[in-house]
Amino acid sequence: MAMTKRRHPIVIERVAPAVDDGRYPVKRVVGEPLVVSADIFKEGHDVLGAAVRFRARGEAGWRVAPLRKRDGDRWAAELALNENTRYTFTLEAWTDRFGSWVREIERRVAGGQTDLRSELLEGRALIEEAAGAVSGVDVERVRHAVGAFDAAPDQEGRLRLILDPGLRTLIARAAPRPDLTRHDREYEVVVDRPRARFAAWYECCPRSQGRVAAQHGTFEDVSGRLADTQAMGYDVLYLPPIHP
Repeated sequence: MAMTKRRHPIVIERVAPAVDDGRYPVKRVVGEPLVVSADIFKEGHDVLGAAVRFRARGEAGWRVAPLRKRDGDRWAAELALNENTRYTFTLEAWTDRFGSWVREIERRVAGGQTDLRSELLEGRALIEEAAGAVSGVDVERVRHAVGAFDAAPDQEGRLRLILDPGLRTLIARAAPRPDLTRHDREYEVVVDRPRARFAAWYECCPRSQGRVAAQHGTFEDVSGRLADTQAMGYDVLYLPPIHP
């Protein structure tokens, strides 16, 4: 019996950079930014949130950088790779329910709707839901927002509070993500030293570096000519394999 492929509510595809769809690592040098991008979308008109998770070899936890929407369904983030090591990254996305609600309220206000009492209660419920999911300093901030909403004297005051960009950022970070979708592949990045980007190599056979007639050269002779080699414009001295 054929198994049906699990259907994800959010689609993450066309991830870049990738070599052969992630079979091989991409390469960068230390200090060079890595721009990660992907097409991310879902059915309907909900606002989405997305992030790239990455870590260096040996790190137990993931670092997280937000993905920002570019053109169409394309999202991107720029990562700083500051270590000469291997990195792994993947992507995840979720429905930003509070952001979707904010966008709908803004449309209603722009359309001239005046009675927003029921809609504002929906927003309050989303803030309260976030309060039950957060930890640390965000707990007090979210609870304060709920109290300020209840204490606001009128609809205009509640609108100003609930549409504040700072609150939206806070709720986006704190709210539950029941449809969180993680991409099914992890991608590897090899980060080399800056000299790996470009170099002029000088292939040197030590036996031919001698300066005494009828006597082959040694590694000491090679060392004595390093300044001459560098003066010719070479960055790397390449020694052929040593063989009997």
